Amino acid sequence: MNDNDSKWHWEQGNQYAIEAIKTLLWLNGAAALALLTFEGNKVKAGSAAAKVAQLVGNSILSFGIGALCAALGFMFAYLTQLQYGNDKWHIASTVHRLTYGVLVLCILAFLVGLYCARQAVLLQLS
Repeated sequence: MNDNDSKWHWEQGNQYAIEAIKTLLWLNGAAALALLTFEGNKVKAGSAAAKVAQLVGNSILSFGIGALCAALGFMFAYLTQLQYGNDKWHIASTVHRLTYGVLVLCILAFLVGLYCARQAVLLQLS
């Protein structure tokens, strides 16, 4: 593989990474907005209303944390590429691992948000 092929693959890998982080940001942000829209019209007064409100609040908080982690993922990805570009491989590899950690947190926050939203909907339907 020549140097041009390596650069092309590197650029393509970066594009896929950027699109993946954008997707995580959109998923978390859109989920919070959809939940606010849906639940804002559905919450009824009653004994379960406080529990539903707490679950919805937890879900929105989790989606917000997921969106923040996606934004941090962009920042860490940029810092990783900056350090690789400056031939600071040790720093770059450390920041690279941090990027993966932040993105895993983003995915976990999304899953926790989904779980809380599901519990709120189920409680409301019962």
